[in-house]
Amino acid sequence: MKINKIDFNNFNKEDLNFYKNVYKKNINKFNDLIDKISSFNKSSPEWYTQTILSRNNYLSNIYFEYCKLEILRKKLKKKVLNFISIDNDLQKKVILENFFPKYKIQFFLKYKKKKKNKYLINIKNFFLNLKFSFILFLNRSSKRKKIMINFKKFVLIENFLYKSSYDKKNYKDRYYGNFLNYLSSNQKKKIFFLFQNTNISK
Repeated sequence: MKINKIDFNNFNKEDLNFYKNVYKKNINKFNDLIDKISSFNKSSPEWYTQTILSRNNYLSNIYFEYCKLEILRKKLKKKVLNFISIDNDLQKKVILENFFPKYKIQFFLKYKKKKKNKYLINIKNFFLNLKFSFILFLNRSSKRKKIMINFKKFVLIENFLYKSSYDKKNYKDRYYGNFLNYLSSNQKKKIFFLFQNTNISK
């Protein structure tokens, strides 16, 4: 029997071309789905802080993973024995729930061995979080807090902090530019930036 070896996290050039088509074809449907889900959570502030709504691919890669599943679906239509290399248990669960036993294919799920000291990684992450928490503590503002409490409605704008965005300690916005110049003073008061730090260690 012919063997079809698939690395779920490293597709070939042909698969990546197919990925582009899948991405473009389904992006509007995916956005409509997110909007529909959001409409059921209008009264829940927690929903609007979910990573699924983020434009940062490092925080939310759900659409990327969906496109990968579509590529896998195409590859599994071949009547062969499939060896699928994956990174973690979550990928295993998603693949099984989507393709087994529908395609009547036997899966061989093999994990990639990553030589990393989890103990050291946890210590590093702990100190980075401690550092970031301390920075947030130093930059707290009672004035900002009071303003937010007084407003029944305000606007949160997601933005990202990059090391390259700073020029002589002055921050230059690469996403929104000078759009604040087009707002009235009253509108400006209702806008708050929610920053994502792309590299806490730096």
